[in-house]
Amino acid sequence: MGLPYPKDCNDRYGLELDIQESIGREGDFDGKIFAKGMHSNGHFWYADCDGKMQDLRSPKVTFKKNNFASDSFNTYGGWWHNESSASFYFNDGAPKFMRFYSQVKDKPFDQPMGVNLVSETYPFPWVELPNSQELADPTKNVAYYDWVRAYLLIDANSASTHQDNSLPTPPIYAESIQLHLDSATLIDSNKVEILTEYKTNQRRILNIELKDQQGAVVASHKTLVNPGFAFVSVKLIAAEPLPINQTYSVTSTIWAEKDTNKQQVLFQQTAGLFNVNTLHKQNEVSQGLAQLAITELETVKLTQAQGVYHFDVLDNKNQSVLQGITYDNTIDVSSLSKGAYAIKLDGIQLAKFTIP
Repeated sequence: MGLPYPKDCNDRYGLELDIQESIGREGDFDGKIFAKGMHSNGHFWYADCDGKMQDLRSPKVTFKKNNFASDSFNTYGGWWHNESSASFYFNDGAPKFMRFYSQVKDKPFDQPMGVNLVSETYPFPWVELPNSQELADPTKNVAYYDWVRAYLLIDANSASTHQDNSLPTPPIYAESIQLHLDSATLIDSNKVEILTEYKTNQRRILNIELKDQQGAVVASHKTLVNPGFAFVSVKLIAAEPLPINQTYSVTSTIWAEKDTNKQQVLFQQTAGLFNVNTLHKQNEVSQGLAQLAITELETVKLTQAQGVYHFDVLDNKNQSVLQGITYDNTIDVSSLSKGAYAIKLDGIQLAKFTIP
């Protein structure tokens, strides 16, 4: 049986996604809880054949805090995943998730939406209208926004860029590279794979070098990257097998895009000293993975805490056969043929499964 929308009577709907609803004070009124913390709401406004508008809400998302929201600046974030879900972020805390109301439309939040920055009030009993003195007081009648940013999720390995170079670009990030050396994995005997984060404000050249204990470069990876904050896996491939008795370091450098002489070093850091014996071995990692079952819907259900993960499914030859992002801890594997597979989440192998 299908969902009721649309009907022949010209029923209609509207959308509202509140990243943060807040008021500046407490009091003896119903909405006083909105004075502290972060409160996110999803409204599916639906008018049936009778024309009466209904407020059909998603389960609300709340982050609790003891201080008033108006005491200082906070960072509030919302990520629209798709037509069915979103996640919300408060300062540096872990995300919380929302599934949109879907009893009228199975994919309800399917329309373009703008961003509204408002300062408004409501009458009692929801809040309480301000008096004349409060309306004239700039410490009480103003909402302050330090900055607003919108991000576009793209493949960091894509050659395309979404930056409009005709406009000035504010320096959002302290440009840097962070190597997750605890993830370093030895593949075969001459290849080291390391998870890498980088932040750049413009198109930059990133160079990562694997050096032996004498400082000689034995493997390197140089690439031109787009501006943004990215999380990628870098493979450093040496010409010869890496001796196990050597000590190695990794140097990461950022240059300007057109700095062909490599004179302008924007960032440089040498990270960690390690021995090949201390690296994760690909075959050992695979043996210790958790085994996941295939559901009747031809999906695998991840056992990690709910989150937004980039996944990479590898076949028994360690080749990537399926990539994407999961917002609900499930991966659709219906397109894969019979065989054994491993799953990487955010670049780290965490599970395996078999399609019989």
